[in-house]
Amino acid sequence: ILLLYKKVSQHAEKFEKCCHVLRWLSHVKSISSQAGDSVEEGLPQEKKLPRPTVTKDMSLDQVILNALVEQKEIDSLTFSTENGLDHQKLVGAIKSLLSLPTEYIKAEQKQTSEWELTGEGKSFVDNGSYEFILYSAVTKDGILQKDLMKMPNAKIGFSKAMTLGWLAIDKKHENGHCTP
Repeated sequence: ILLLYKKVSQHAEKFEKCCHVLRWLSHVKSISSQAGDSVEEGLPQEKKLPRPTVTKDMSLDQVILNALVEQKEIDSLTFSTENGLDHQKLVGAIKSLLSLPTEYIKAEQKQTSEWELTGEGKSFVDNGSYEFILYSAVTKDGILQKDLMKMPNAKIGFSKAMTLGWLAIDKKHENGHCTP
């Protein structure tokens, strides 16, 4: 291993963008110094890698490995958002790294859920539900059912308001008079 280390480390500048090679060199150097072996003097010193940047010519595998050199741990969703990457492609690259015979990375799958209001939900927040809108349109004296049914989404709101007991229909009135 030391012989391979010496040959590769002589050309370390060629591997500047290959963080896994630089990490391997650092690892071998630390093992050899712990064991008391001497590594050849004048070999390149460890370089602190710059913050990982995403460039078009970098593979996603390389982007992930560069990020892990600096950060030790990344959250794929946050990382993809911060770097303008497609999250599904990033997950695919992570799975590709995990499938290699050599263990380059470890990953833990986390499930997240996000809830977001639909357009209809936002309308409910701003204006109230359909049944509330109908209920609010009924005056103290009441309103004709046919006038109430002219409102948007009246069918949905009317049946729900009736089920909840918010509205009552005076059947004695010839046109169906609604009261609160």
